[in-house]
Amino acid sequence: MAQNAHKLNITAGLLGLLIAFSASVSAASDSLTLAGGEEVPLSGRDLLGGGLMTELVAATYHRAGYQTSVKFQPWARAYVDTRDTYHDASFSYVRSKQRVGEMYYSRPLLRMGVKLISANNGPVAELPDGPTRLCLPIGYAVPDSIGWRLSSLRSEIIRARNMRNCLDMVGNGRAHLTVTAPIIAAHLISKNTDLDPLDDFSFHPAPETWHELHLITSRAHPDGDLLKREFNRAWETLCADGTAQSIMARHQEAFQTRIPDGWSRVELACPQPESAQ
Repeated sequence: MAQNAHKLNITAGLLGLLIAFSASVSAASDSLTLAGGEEVPLSGRDLLGGGLMTELVAATYHRAGYQTSVKFQPWARAYVDTRDTYHDASFSYVRSKQRVGEMYYSRPLLRMGVKLISANNGPVAELPDGPTRLCLPIGYAVPDSIGWRLSSLRSEIIRARNMRNCLDMVGNGRAHLTVTAPIIAAHLISKNTDLDPLDDFSFHPAPETWHELHLITSRAHPDGDLLKREFNRAWETLCADGTAQSIMARHQEAFQTRIPDGWSRVELACPQPESAQ
């Protein structure tokens, strides 16, 4: 009897360890590591809730049943680390031909107007036929929606560490143009230089284009497609019950800055019920 009792105790102990191990694996699988870029006023470690995009992404994954932690990194590093599965997902990215072979794209979360930007008194105050020097941050892919216009300008692409550096290069004449959302440019100019976004820069009204910002997961990640699909389903519910709109309202103050009227618009890209996939 004693021997049988001893065996039962061993079996019960092993079963307890197995249950505890399974619980820890389950808990770990419900935690996601996300990579976000420093792009004021959309995302950044010093912003309310990490910024509008950060809070939207975290709330969407929370709705899907996940806990999240966010690591803010330079864009190029965030992309590579996510592609190589050191992170479970990253944000915010526009769809581009260079990336679709490596990443899954979520439904768009935000939609922003994008302009070509030059110095007011620079060598290309009026957009020429070309050639021009276009500054883009390292890791910044040319969006499909604007690539045709840049080709027509016969632009030579030069790279800088970040968008702030690109704006500095445009301001001092080392580059002719950069491309970003006016709301982002205005924040960077106002907070990091002695220049004025309206007096010293031209936000060209043509071409008119919009960027849709997505979450991405790696095609090399064993759960990459699942994480994208779960995110999409949760995003639909976040829009349907007004949670996404409430988050947007909390961040409105961050989008008040000195740029031309109508060019600061940032819109939620909520899916229409009839288009749900």
